[in-house]
Amino acid sequence: MAAGWSATLGVTAPMFQFQTKASTGEPNRKKSETVLTPVVPRRVGMNQFATIALLTMEFRMRVRCLSACVVFLSLACPAQDWQECKPTGDFSFNDVKAAVHRVTSSGMYSGWDEKTFFRSGDLVAVAVLKTMDDSEMASPQTAKWVLLVIRSAFACPQYCVKVTDDRRPRISLLLLKHLDEITRGKMHAEIEEVKQYIQQQARKAN
Repeated sequence: MAAGWSATLGVTAPMFQFQTKASTGEPNRKKSETVLTPVVPRRVGMNQFATIALLTMEFRMRVRCLSACVVFLSLACPAQDWQECKPTGDFSFNDVKAAVHRVTSSGMYSGWDEKTFFRSGDLVAVAVLKTMDDSEMASPQTAKWVLLVIRSAFACPQYCVKVTDDRRPRISLLLLKHLDEITRGKMHAEIEEVKQYIQQQARKAN
C-alpha cells in the first residue's frame, strides 16, 4: 500500500524497522523491549511525510462521504409514478386485455394492472373493444371502470408509453364517443372530463 502511494506521489514512502531498546531501569519494565520505529528516508522529510498522511486521510474521507451520499439518495428519493413506470419492459396485447378484463369484471384494481395501463397508452382502448361488447359497456358501473382504465392509460404518456403512436388517443377518443352514445348521455360529464384529460396529457407527450 505504501509503495503504491509513493509511486503515485513521486516520493519514497516511509519504512518501519524493529529496534531493541535497553532497559531504563524502571521497576515495571523488562530489561529490553522490541518496538516498531518509523525510519524516514532522506528523500522524504517530516513535512512531506505529514502531507502524504493528510492526503491519504482526505482521500479516504471523500470516498466515505461519496458512498454515504449515494446510499442516502437511493433511499431518500421518492418512488415517483414516472420513475416507477419507465418502459424497462413491454407488455403484450394479451397482457393488456387480461388486465382490462380483470378490472372491469371484478371491480378490483391492482398496482400491476395500473402499471400495465400506464405503459400501454392508446392500446388500452383497443383492448377494451376486443374484450367487451356494447351491452357490457352500457352498464353504468362497468362504464366507470372503462373510464378509469382509459384515464390511467394516459397518466404519463411522455415517460411511460414506449410506442410513440400509442401516446396519441386516437382509438380512445372514438371509444369515449361510442361510450357516450350507448350510455345515452347518462355519463356525459364523466366522459367529457376523461376526454379533456387524455387530450391534455397527449399534448404534453408531443
